[in-house]
Amino acid sequence: MTFMNRIWKCISIATMTPLLLSPTTAQRICSCAPLVYRWTLNFTKTCNGGLDNGGVTRFFCLVDDTSLVPVIVTGYTFTELDQDNQVVKNNSTFPVIPLWSGGVLTFTSQLEIPKGFQATLIAENLSGEEIELEWFVIFSNLCEIDPFAIGDNMGWMVLVSTRKRRGTSY
Repeated sequence: MTFMNRIWKCISIATMTPLLLSPTTAQRICSCAPLVYRWTLNFTKTCNGGLDNGGVTRFFCLVDDTSLVPVIVTGYTFTELDQDNQVVKNNSTFPVIPLWSGGVLTFTSQLEIPKGFQATLIAENLSGEEIELEWFVIFSNLCEIDPFAIGDNMGWMVLVSTRKRRGTSY
């Protein structure tokens, strides 16, 4: 990973944080965000489209070079934000046991009511050139509205299963 890519990683959450919506004191906040996420890698997928089901307030997805096709994931980071926009969990795995298309990634939330989630994957193409996928989601925290559906894709990551948390609200 180049020095500039590392700087981008630090800046990306800092720049997205002001875009986060803060609930009013009268609004009831709930979480239908999954407790456990499980994705399968599919390198034919892209960031085209978005999440359009009411459980997501903001969605951002970017592949740094769409002309390159990944063949292997060499590392990833999952970051979870709490209601105060603080990073609560940051799972970084560099290097990772190589993951090819069809490989599985799993994440378990540590929050009762998460506000946001970011995933960054580092991959390589056949020539060894680095490709980065980054996506970021802000949950609507509306009661009884799931933010994701099975089959939703966020770049190369296709959601294949979740384990729901009990209805949590405050």
